[in-house]
Amino acid sequence: MGVTRTEVQAITFQLDKEIYGIDVHQIKEIIKVRDYVKVPNAPGYVEGVINLRGQITPIVDLRKIFGMVQREFDENSRIIMVEFDSDVVGLIVDCVVGVVTVPIGEIVKSPSITTSPSNSFISGIIRSENQLTILIDVVKLLQEHCQVSQDGASAFKITKNVAKSEKPSASVSSPSSAEI
Repeated sequence: MGVTRTEVQAITFQLDKEIYGIDVHQIKEIIKVRDYVKVPNAPGYVEGVINLRGQITPIVDLRKIFGMVQREFDENSRIIMVEFDSDVVGLIVDCVVGVVTVPIGEIVKSPSITTSPSNSFISGIIRSENQLTILIDVVKLLQEHCQVSQDGASAFKITKNVAKSEKPSASVSSPSSAEI
């Protein structure tokens, strides 16, 4: 039997003027944006791959997934390394704001008028005195917007999740889940 959680601790980050949060249990680490290698013919939201302590790791631009206007990465930009199944994927954000701890009972659901099949990755909204923080379920986000599928023991593909007839566009080695 698992322990029932009474609160959520989330890393908060900014995209444009909005604040988002990801449960700390879904995050491996946070790093500064570094040089990366573009992967030819990869989906538009895939910025490329990085070598993170010997493991080739794909990085995805959340601004592109969310349909936001692009901007140059700067000294505040970060890559949030998240676990997805047994793999690690980097999510590029404008900046990391901090950590919040909130009782589960204080997390509210999105109003029904704002929900759609394309944003069911929103797990709730945290209200504070001067801002709202949108909580994201990273697993649902990647399942809905990126097709990340196991392909053998140590490789995975990131492809557009649009049509089954599309060819996989990037194949890279899967990072070890023990890496931090």
